[in-house]
Amino acid sequence: MTFTPGDRILVVANPATRRNAEHMIAHLRRATPAGVELDVCLTTKPGEAREIAAARLPGAKLLVAIGGDGTVADCAQPLIDLDVPLAVMPGGSTNITAREQGVPVSPEQAARLIFAPHVTRRIDAGQCDDRIFLHMAGAGFDARFFAATNPDLKRRFGWLAYVPAGIAALRHRPVRFHLKLDGEEVDVRSPLVLVANGPSIIHPRIRLHPAIRDDDGMLDVLVFTATSPVQLARTMGRLSALQLEKSPYVMHRRTTALHLHADSDVPMEVDGDVFGTTPRKFRIVPRAIRMVVPG
Repeated sequence: MTFTPGDRILVVANPATRRNAEHMIAHLRRATPAGVELDVCLTTKPGEAREIAAARLPGAKLLVAIGGDGTVADCAQPLIDLDVPLAVMPGGSTNITAREQGVPVSPEQAARLIFAPHVTRRIDAGQCDDRIFLHMAGAGFDARFFAATNPDLKRRFGWLAYVPAGIAALRHRPVRFHLKLDGEEVDVRSPLVLVANGPSIIHPRIRLHPAIRDDDGMLDVLVFTATSPVQLARTMGRLSALQLEKSPYVMHRRTTALHLHADSDVPMEVDGDVFGTTPRKFRIVPRAIRMVVPG
């Protein structure tokens, strides 16, 4: 993608992100070619990135999201089925969506990527009811520790801030889930159900399952069935060895749609943002988003 004088780039930045949003915007301004307009908008509340992007997207040649995974997903929502690319300057605690695409974490390098030679890559988007996610949604354990994590600690320590909340979330008992997938229904007792579009957690090297791809037109559903301390320890051991697919306590299914129910209201998260409770409906939107990635 090349830019010429008169082009407008919409920039949606979350000032509450872990990194200094103004500092990142300054790097972007320095990298922007002469005559190209940066239309910079700062969010003031959760979910506002979707509203800003939808309102100001017409006429923009590119949308740049500055923030964490939740901000990136919010910015992507109005781009469904449009040909406007999405670029990311990672500013959150994990930035897994951007890092899986090879986008540099450095603000300077991320800004340079936008205007240096690069390619665009189409990826799938997951949809949870009316919310888009690019990486992953979850019900149960992960939603509980996202909800309990202190935002100030996230800004100071990144993903390490999730550890205390994760330990506290382990106290919750597994619940009975009912999953309706393509051609199959499953009843299972579980502490955690993940609906994945992206293959990894925390870091791109920590992959959940070798079958997961973000461009195959499928959702990958991982149901964790470990309930005792020994089973949980064995499951974590498999994850740390990058062999989670070999665990007897993880059920893997692939589907284009999912209805997820539980015998109680189980908290949900979508790309790291808490998003109500079950029941929820999911579907895949194939090749919905065009992302700027290194060439």
